[in-house]
Amino acid sequence: MPQDKCDTPLESQLRGIAMHKIWIALLLLSFPVLGLAKTLNQVNLQATASATTANDEMTVELAFDKQGPKISTLVDQSSRAIHSALARINHFPKIHVASGVYNTYPIYSTPPAGSAPSFQGWRLHQTLILHSSDFQAMQTLLGQLQPLLTLSWVHFGLAPTTRHHLTDSVTQSAIKAFRHRALLIARSFDAHGYVIGQLTINNGVEQYPMPVSGMMFAKKSATGPLFRPGQNRVSVTVRGSIVLNGMPALHIP
Repeated sequence: MPQDKCDTPLESQLRGIAMHKIWIALLLLSFPVLGLAKTLNQVNLQATASATTANDEMTVELAFDKQGPKISTLVDQSSRAIHSALARINHFPKIHVASGVYNTYPIYSTPPAGSAPSFQGWRLHQTLILHSSDFQAMQTLLGQLQPLLTLSWVHFGLAPTTRHHLTDSVTQSAIKAFRHRALLIARSFDAHGYVIGQLTINNGVEQYPMPVSGMMFAKKSATGPLFRPGQNRVSVTVRGSIVLNGMPALHIP
């Protein structure tokens, strides 16, 4: 019988390269299977935590809003009212003030059909924005400014430091709730454990402006209008997915 020919060095090298390619192909074919297994064991869930705290900041808008036949007269009246208001605000160092809007526009009558509108005069609107955490000082100041300006709106909210600390605390609670729920799910399926696939954390603070008419403000006593700051709720939601590890095979009878 003829004897097998021994491989030359070149043939041995080619055979080794061929076997290496086969192992790489088998490994690549296994990746979709592993990915499918992770997808099959993936669970989507979410957890939410919230907390409520008292508002500790107050923002108000004061306005000079009048109309008349001469724009120069309105500008003079507005300037005197704003300067007088600023002089009183300067006596309250805990109250911060900033200029708001300033606009003037002509006023025309609504003519009957077929007629042109006629010029009626001018309207001037100018505002100041006051901001403070000292509610008592704000109430006193508003009482002093009643003869000069009208109160457009009031807004209560949380100071940045308060919001930051509260959001951090609620975020920790939401994450703990997410981990607790993930562990509960893993144990319920008799899994050996879980790994987090993805996470998103959303937070929000509920704040609502409080509209107040100028007439209501003007009729208050000299001590200033009374307000109830109310509360704000901070909520944090953690959404994500987990992949269960080592789940046993389930046999349906």
